[in-house]
Amino acid sequence: MSDRRTFLSTAAAAGAALGVTPLAGAHVQEGGPVKVALVGCGGRGTGAAAQALRAEPNAVLVGVADPFQDKIDRCLKGLAVSDVADRVKVTPETAFLGLDGYKKLIAMQPDVMLLATPTYYRPEHLEACVDAGIHTFFEKPVAVDAPGVRRVLDTIQKAKETNVGLLGGLCWRYDTRMVDLVNRLQDGAIGDFVVLDSIRHSGYERTLPKRDEWSDTEWKLRSWYNLNWLSGDFIVEQFVHDVDMLCWAKGEYPKSCIATGGRINRVGEANGNIYDHFACVYSFEDGVNMHATTRQQPGTPNKYRNLVFGTKGSSDMMKFQITGENRYRNRDRNVTQMHQAEHDVFFEALRKGETPNDVEYMALSTLCGILGREAAYTGEEISWEQMLTSNKQYGPDTVSSMDQQLEVGPTPVPGKTRFA
Repeated sequence: MSDRRTFLSTAAAAGAALGVTPLAGAHVQEGGPVKVALVGCGGRGTGAAAQALRAEPNAVLVGVADPFQDKIDRCLKGLAVSDVADRVKVTPETAFLGLDGYKKLIAMQPDVMLLATPTYYRPEHLEACVDAGIHTFFEKPVAVDAPGVRRVLDTIQKAKETNVGLLGGLCWRYDTRMVDLVNRLQDGAIGDFVVLDSIRHSGYERTLPKRDEWSDTEWKLRSWYNLNWLSGDFIVEQFVHDVDMLCWAKGEYPKSCIATGGRINRVGEANGNIYDHFACVYSFEDGVNMHATTRQQPGTPNKYRNLVFGTKGSSDMMKFQITGENRYRNRDRNVTQMHQAEHDVFFEALRKGETPNDVEYMALSTLCGILGREAAYTGEEISWEQMLTSNKQYGPDTVSSMDQQLEVGPTPVPGKTRFA
């Protein structure tokens, strides 16, 4: 069995074999204007645009793109009443409507691109930005399947070779209290890890009934969260934060996963084909297990925790707390909100002429979520290596037209759905 911690070097070699002609990544000059563009005008994209402008006082938002006009309008309306309104320079000519809008933004050669589309699009959009030499922020997760993850890993390596800066959206990595806590855990504050535990339970739902004025294609793209080929299912789209946090603390990714899951509340056509609950047991090489359960069922109470137990104590990561031999709690509330902090760090590095690109964990944590999903979908125990090399693809090769027929597969059934 290959060591999962050596995979990054393998991915790097694969990227180097692409024969990429080096490009000079855009240099964000000290004091000069910084052109920013946004792909994906939903709530997260709008927030990312505002955070990027706050992070860089010389930044201007020069263009946006989205398949839907109402999302473009809502985004620009929100930014127009924000504290960065004076630096929103989007015109009707640079607000691109359609699935190819990202290509039109790339043709404008912005200094920084922000990618906040549904997950399915991430590998294609990220690759296009890096090929064009544009520094890029890309939201989590990075793909809906293993082929997409491998494509992103190759793109990350290409960005290193061509001096293109990348910032990933797993924002807990930029919370200074969490960084401090993880450093203490990795330095042995609770001794050797014994077990890790994550619970993220909520009543969240995102049902989107079809409207008469929407075509079938438009409805499916608007209801992306409920389709596993567009979102990756919610264990990947949202629970990836928690999977990433615990694997970060552990310092490695698991060797295998066994899981269960299904849908009880989330039924009917409007709810697509995703599950509403997952329960996973991830196993690491040293015998340590990570128990990870998540559900989204309306009417149920919220519960959110990430715990690590060791031979000398334990840690409640969401409270930035350690109990046992080395008691500690970080109560500092005077910290920059993590979504803002990640942009602050990114733009500061770009101003110095640096090209930050420490984002492999974005792809590997996404793969970890996909591993849990596939174990639940099939009922099989699946190894990291099996998942990494899987050729199972979700969705079409590309979505290029609002008239394209977009198939929705059946909801996976353990015992009948097989791993591929």
